[in-house]
Amino acid sequence: MMRPRELFGVGIRILAVWCWMQGAYWGYRAIVKSLSPGAGNPNVPMPEDVASFIFYVLIGAILMGGAGALIWLGYGDAPKTGAAPPAN
Repeated sequence: MMRPRELFGVGIRILAVWCWMQGAYWGYRAIVKSLSPGAGNPNVPMPEDVASFIFYVLIGAILMGGAGALIWLGYGDAPKTGAAPPAN
């Protein structure tokens, strides 16, 4: 059974992967627009697609790289293994 601390870590990492998938989508859109200017939504310029690509890739990297720090901020230090449970 997963403890809330571990589940929170999994959630952060899933969010990071989702951001990378969004980055891949916006990168693909930017490439398609650069190859054929008439493709895609004409109201969204290509630099905005590139900016979205960079944003999502960076946020995903920050979330994945800083998952341990975010878990520490939310739950504090990890419980010591082998320690006796606190007395009631």
